[in-house]
Amino acid sequence: HSSGHDRLVLIHLNSNTPNKHTTMKQLQTIATLNNIPIEYERRKKKEGWLGKPKGMLQVLFERGFLDTQGKSNKEIVRYYTVNGRKDNNGNKIPNTSLRKLVR
Repeated sequence: HSSGHDRLVLIHLNSNTPNKHTTMKQLQTIATLNNIPIEYERRKKKEGWLGKPKGMLQVLFERGFLDTQGKSNKEIVRYYTVNGRKDNNGNKIPNTSLRKLVR
């Protein structure tokens, strides 16, 4: 006992001609009947540094302006800041400002 709507859907599906009234479910059925995959995997592209501008820290490191003696990469990144670090009294610590070292 199929309804008129079901019969129309079957006729439409058999015609294999989707139009603007075709639902997603109908499209998937048409695709499946024609051995067309309805899902696909997309690989994520790994973002690299190629073609990207260098930051102040990288430029100063490459030119030998940073004191890296006995410091890990993590410590170097934490030690230097754009405007410089301050001690516990709020005084600027010399040679910790990337902006001043670049000049």
